[in-house]
Amino acid sequence: MPAVKMHRWNKEEGNAKMSESIFRLSQEHPKEKGLVHATYEQAQELARSIKHMDDITRPGHKLSERFIFHTAHDKASAYSRFRAAPPESGTILVGSGMYEGLDLPDELGRWQALAKVPWQSLEDPAIRHMAETDPAWYTWETLKLLIQACGRICRTPKDYGMTYILDGSFEKLYADGKKFGLIPDWWAEAIYEW
Repeated sequence: MPAVKMHRWNKEEGNAKMSESIFRLSQEHPKEKGLVHATYEQAQELARSIKHMDDITRPGHKLSERFIFHTAHDKASAYSRFRAAPPESGTILVGSGMYEGLDLPDELGRWQALAKVPWQSLEDPAIRHMAETDPAWYTWETLKLLIQACGRICRTPKDYGMTYILDGSFEKLYADGKKFGLIPDWWAEAIYEW
């Protein structure tokens, strides 16, 4: 469900569109717990946007009550609070760097949104060198994290959930993954455009 192609030169516009998409998804899943994978910068923008929405809505309907944010220092406690929330609460964890290691089976996570495709930073000279000399490696490193993220809410063969990939750069990643033969068939079968 591409909202915008996220780039460092369109952060302000991109983060605003991302926030709008996440608001819409929170309304589509009012009584289901969700997870938003976002950078710390995107999480801060989302928190600001939510505060603005709270300021203009009627009392007793605070959107912010559904969202749990964290810093680099309280990630574990935020995750614990999220897991403890009742499934019908519609609680949403905005997680930064939580592509791996989360276990949200069944009603603990029925939907998630990836605000940004987790491309490896080309600012790192070693990553840039590998991306230039071995583009398949660069594509696989990103796909690996993305596939791991998709598995946070589908933990068993009978579990189910919806993952929304909001970053329009997913189209390039998917095309490159197909070109290099890196897309697992089972994962490709689960993808459809919204």
